[in-house]
Amino acid sequence: MFNQKGEKVDLKIKQSNQHIQNNGGLALVGKQLEQINIAKYINEHVSGSRLRKKRICNIISSWTGMLAQAHSHYEDITLFNDPFFMRCLNLQKLYSSSRFRQVTEELSNPEIMQIINDLNILSLQGKDFGTIICDEYGTEYIPCDIDVSPLDNSGSSKEGVSYTYKGHDGYAPIFAYIGTEGYMLSCQLRPGKQHCQKGTKEFILEVIASLKKLGILEKVLFRLDSGNDAAENIRALNNAGAKFIIKRNLRKESLEQWLARAKSMGEMEISREGKNVYTATISHIVPAGFTDKDLPVEIVLQATERSIDKHGSVLLINEIAVDTYWTNIGEQAKTVIDLYHNHGTSEQFHSELKSDMDIERLASGKFKSNALILTIGMLAFNFLRDIGMKTIEFKQVAPVQITVKRKRIKSVLRDMIHIACKMVKHAGTLILSFSKNCKWFNVFNKIYESYC
Repeated sequence: MFNQKGEKVDLKIKQSNQHIQNNGGLALVGKQLEQINIAKYINEHVSGSRLRKKRICNIISSWTGMLAQAHSHYEDITLFNDPFFMRCLNLQKLYSSSRFRQVTEELSNPEIMQIINDLNILSLQGKDFGTIICDEYGTEYIPCDIDVSPLDNSGSSKEGVSYTYKGHDGYAPIFAYIGTEGYMLSCQLRPGKQHCQKGTKEFILEVIASLKKLGILEKVLFRLDSGNDAAENIRALNNAGAKFIIKRNLRKESLEQWLARAKSMGEMEISREGKNVYTATISHIVPAGFTDKDLPVEIVLQATERSIDKHGSVLLINEIAVDTYWTNIGEQAKTVIDLYHNHGTSEQFHSELKSDMDIERLASGKFKSNALILTIGMLAFNFLRDIGMKTIEFKQVAPVQITVKRKRIKSVLRDMIHIACKMVKHAGTLILSFSKNCKWFNVFNKIYESYC
């Protein structure tokens, strides 16, 4: 650093006696926990002593506060041994890292997992989920994307870690995201070697039950990839009255036969010279294992025939590519295909969870404890997502122009969570004081008021 005369000047570094926080956004997380009244809900729905209920509330709140700051290890709890963390999350005590680990392991059971899922549904109540318009008549659906996304835990000997289809050791959890914003509706930790279809029917039924609680099942469009092409999934969705698009697994089916069907039954579009694309809807083929008692479904078919490659070289043998989809939405073939292609957005949601929030190398060596941490991570993920959506809602007072429809969680952490402030007590009142130069103060203030 140089002074006005151009002379080199070294900064003097010292530690102040003032308590200055670099995570002021934790106040927004605390207000969201307060909105769902976590303590009251646990007291009313959890069995056991008052002490046990306090432990459950403490663990859920502490993990939520940590994960909402991208801290995902037991030892990280020691970083927040201060009044601000406890005040924001309404904690009466803060555990040491060893006790934190011990209590987390003690509470890793289905009862507590269900409580967290119920709290997540409470946090999503009343939200206006983003929709997709699927035809010229303005028909709208709320997308619900279900997908497996492996967590890389290579080099560890944690329980349940095994070889995944991504080519590394880890876990293979399944996720369900709702709306175009990507709120997480449900998640389930699975061993890495578990096939993506195993347990998926039961997971879908749980998701359907959650959507019924939210009162939006009839508005939802489910999207699943070819790994979940199974009659039991289709039957479960059909019987619940849910709309869906599931990519078919062609397995050993003949591409030439599908192309012939597309040519005889569908429409042709010349994409470019030497590339013809055919789309069709087929009603007479049913999933394996279907009977006359099952509700009907359709196959949407897209077959591409190339005689000239993208570089202009004539091919000796025509290339054929085929994609087929199970669906019951009754839309035109091109519409169904476009709707399914948007399913790929869910990969961005996986990335935000794993990279932005650092929830990939899970903290515990025990499978049940990691399942609990991942489920609490869902709650923190949705809190951050909501803060991001409210940032866009109050963009008129933002210090920069906001043109996106969804803020990435990394941006939320940077702009709203890791915001410097000072907690001051004056005349019996707690005050959160921000710098005069804090550029995001107006947005922060608006978001905080919206949670009050």
